[in-house]
Amino acid sequence: MRSVVWTSFVLLVALAWGCGAPARPDESRTPSVRGAAEPPATPTPSPPSDELRRVEIAGLTASEPFVSLPVEGHLDAVVAVPVGAPAPRPVLVATHGAGGSPEEHCAHWQRLLGGRAFILCPRGVALNATVPAGEGQYFYDGHPRLAGEVRLALRALSHRFAGLVDAQGAVYAGYSQGATMGALALPLMPGLFSRALLIEGGDAEWDRRAARIFKAEGGQRVLFACGRSRCAENARRSAGYLEKESVETRVLHAEGAGHTYGGPVEELVRGSFEWLVEGDSRWSPPP
Repeated sequence: MRSVVWTSFVLLVALAWGCGAPARPDESRTPSVRGAAEPPATPTPSPPSDELRRVEIAGLTASEPFVSLPVEGHLDAVVAVPVGAPAPRPVLVATHGAGGSPEEHCAHWQRLLGGRAFILCPRGVALNATVPAGEGQYFYDGHPRLAGEVRLALRALSHRFAGLVDAQGAVYAGYSQGATMGALALPLMPGLFSRALLIEGGDAEWDRRAARIFKAEGGQRVLFACGRSRCAENARRSAGYLEKESVETRVLHAEGAGHTYGGPVEELVRGSFEWLVEGDSRWSPPP
């Protein structure tokens, strides 16, 4: 009897040893959902069509209309995107004064223009490099460097929003230092700008040669906007040089407004902007 019990015990141990513990599943191959089939292979994406890019822009939320744009060799620019644009939109390049910022000027022009254009705001150089971007103050380190930054920023914008940006014959809008250096930089940026808006700056930088170059490279109109009498006097003189080269001009003067792009100066600019872009169907006001 003992031998039978012992034999049975040995057989049970042998069976248990041969079966072993249940094997754990290979988690590297297990679908994330139990019982789900293996996911299909992801196809190689094709380049997005213009229509898809339009959807991308239309998908930006209304509270997020600004985009940071890397610019080769410079600090990031800011772009106010024409949310929901159904077709390629023109470009307005907005430059700030010394101690200003691209954020405030992009917001200013986006408020004036809505979704009529891409508003490109070059940052320039930080007055204090330790202050985070978006919180600091900036200036432009000479008009040749500004011209180079604008050219590279336009190239970056056209690449980032390929098929949606129509950068031909852009509008240059500068305030204070951005206007003064802009007037000097425009002849260094042949063919890029057809119209310019110079606010409280750029009024005394024109001569016959600069006007001739601007006209030869596609310049059509220049709008001067002033809050100070000296600015208005200089602007009328510069307008004379431009008019002699068949560039149409207009001088706005908000008497007593002072050195500002807001208030009465802003109202004059708002009222004359349609004159500045007149004849360019891309700037037709939205319905």
